[in-house]
Amino acid sequence: MLEQVKRHVEEYKLLEDSAIPLCLLYEKGKSGESICVKAAKEILRNKLEHQIQELSKETVSKLVDDPDMFSYLGKMKQKGIRVEKCRIQTLYADAEEEKLSKYPYEQVEQVLSDTSIENGNIYYYLKYYAAFDFQPEEKEQLLKSLSVCIEWLDFEKTDPDIRLLLINPAFSSNLLQDLCLEPSALQVLKNPELMQLVNELSVYCGQEESLNRNHLEQLYQNTKRIQEKLDKVLSYIPRESQTPFFTLWLWNSALLEDLCQLEKLLTESTDTDTLFSGRAAYVNALYGNPLTDFDFSYFPNKKNGIVFVCDHESEKEFSKAGTGTGRTVVGSSGWFYAF
Repeated sequence: MLEQVKRHVEEYKLLEDSAIPLCLLYEKGKSGESICVKAAKEILRNKLEHQIQELSKETVSKLVDDPDMFSYLGKMKQKGIRVEKCRIQTLYADAEEEKLSKYPYEQVEQVLSDTSIENGNIYYYLKYYAAFDFQPEEKEQLLKSLSVCIEWLDFEKTDPDIRLLLINPAFSSNLLQDLCLEPSALQVLKNPELMQLVNELSVYCGQEESLNRNHLEQLYQNTKRIQEKLDKVLSYIPRESQTPFFTLWLWNSALLEDLCQLEKLLTESTDTDTLFSGRAAYVNALYGNPLTDFDFSYFPNKKNGIVFVCDHESEKEFSKAGTGTGRTVVGSSGWFYAF
């Protein structure tokens, strides 16, 4: 009995010296004593007690369950690498119950010591990217994309090949924000030519616009033609008019058809200020232009407004509409537009 009491006193002293909260002895259940003692010995062997003392109880508890991690931290200390407590705590918080010592030491050292990896991205970088040898510019772009996509993309359910596409600048813009919510739609971006086109779009309108599945399918089906036509059309559009152009082009969702029409119009020196002044002016100019004397600038882009129906004989009809569709549809009577 006396020997048992003496052993418990020694163990309590060991835990106190190693900065392990005594309550963990009981919280770890029947094996709590052996688990905590083993962890305490590792802490003291690697001279980590002061570092452990700074950590939250939750983080220490996870480290106690992952004792091999103490040798990682000890090795970093010997190398003069100072690891901020917030980085360790964030890493273990995001890892939940996963034991991080299953990753190679070099990878754990990288994510804990590289401050270019934001605290909230440490675990995701360790799990999905630390094993890869990226070029410096690829890693820089990946970290930008990770900061944006972490809110939208389910990394666990996303194809590994798609996760690697985050080295592309389109993923650090808002352009793919909606598509990140349905990762299966991103499969087509494995096509290098399509990925290049989407990257180009992100440069022009990546902060203002977002692609949907319909856009991406059209871009995939007609990548080369859209790229060719887009390059030509943009050569005619002044920089200040390019933002409204992309807004209207993506809104109308007839990507190749619009570019073909625009190429014809712009080679005829069409006034781009008028052409891109609003939805009504845009659709009317591209598909028929029967209302050449009408000033569309009086009608802003609102959901409620005027409805135009323009048939193939350039007849026009006006009627009041309570709610417009905001889309162009072709029917047997001609082009229907509502805004």
